[in-house]
Amino acid sequence: MANFSELSSDNQKIFDNLIQKSDLERVVNFVLLANNNLKQIGLVKRADDILKHLTENDVAIVINEEIFDNLELNQKELIADDLMASVSYNFDKDKLVITKPDILAHSGVLKKYGAESYLNVHEIIRLALQQKEDLKKESSKSKKPKNNIE
Repeated sequence: MANFSELSSDNQKIFDNLIQKSDLERVVNFVLLANNNLKQIGLVKRADDILKHLTENDVAIVINEEIFDNLELNQKELIADDLMASVSYNFDKDKLVITKPDILAHSGVLKKYGAESYLNVHEIIRLALQQKEDLKKESSKSKKPKNNIE
């Protein structure tokens, strides 16, 4: 069974500051927990309907605080920001959105080419794929027969 505990006040403040800056606190209730048995630095989970009903929390952010505490402050802020980046709110649809990271990388490739080059290449690829999808949509629209009623 998982051993959950509350975050230390210093770590809680790091996340609280990010939540306030993001303005998500108006629409999303967070619970921040520690679980030193995690096999990763942290995770973001959407509360299921039962948990939301019982606790009124929408999102749980769980960190391995034992590992987190070994980081420098700027590294802690980076990790917290990375975890928080998974959470957004679509106001048009009135819906909480939890996303996975948009880029996963091998550390050896990042070391070899640098993070900036890696990100630039992936942005070019993302734009090219979007352009291809847009052209495909335009092509399918132009192929549809038009009803010309005179």
